[in-house]
Amino acid sequence: MMGVRSRRGAVLYSPMFFLAAVFLACAPLQLYAAASCSAAGSTDEIIEFANTVQQSRNEVLLFSTVSRKADRSSEEFLALYQAAEQVAMMQGILVKSSLILFDTGSRIDYAGRVDVDFGDPSQFLDQMTVVRTLQNADGTYMVSRWDAAPPSIQTPRVRTPDWIRKPPEQAGFLFAVGTVQRRTLEDFSFREADQQAFAELSNTLLNRTYEGTIDLQTGGFGYAAVTEQKSEVFIRGARIIARWRDAEKQNYYSLAVCPVPE
Repeated sequence: MMGVRSRRGAVLYSPMFFLAAVFLACAPLQLYAAASCSAAGSTDEIIEFANTVQQSRNEVLLFSTVSRKADRSSEEFLALYQAAEQVAMMQGILVKSSLILFDTGSRIDYAGRVDVDFGDPSQFLDQMTVVRTLQNADGTYMVSRWDAAPPSIQTPRVRTPDWIRKPPEQAGFLFAVGTVQRRTLEDFSFREADQQAFAELSNTLLNRTYEGTIDLQTGGFGYAAVTEQKSEVFIRGARIIARWRDAEKQNYYSLAVCPVPE
């Protein structure tokens, strides 16, 4: 297994609480490429922009978004860095999941965590070209191209938003949908939906190919039973190819895909 480095990839979820760390500080840095920039408008426009990925033919396009910062140049660099993170993820991600069930005898509560570890994105920054940006009061939305993408990489075509109700089925690919309720910041909403999609993809691999490990432990701790299930799955070629949010911006969805392991 290739070595991976832990990056910004933790998702905590529970019916009772949610905790997240917000990275807001970044010094203004020069972008690696010039691109067209315009003001972002309606929900439909943002979603159409996010799904520019689906319009790519012989290139790999990536969508990223960053919430409003003190200056636009910081937003633009962070958005480009997020695109480089997605390229790093395509090289391989280690998805670590932990689900704890608390059985009180009368009800079952749960708490869970997902960590997605991947390599250093900075090595891919000089391989990125900004295609277009949209900006509004919420922040910056960006589509970038990975110029060094191998020609063998394919982008499956999906019907949006049909995949929200049922993941697509195409030969040679595995799909998974991640969904979260809106967080305080929109970029966190999109990114956590991405993380959940990767977690669902890892579950699919465990169920279909048993690639990875599962550790199941049961104990007490004042409950009738406390069960913790841990899993680790290494996935190559995983990426997000479609996104959606409802009209009220209360729920965010991401569609992850990876090649079927050989």
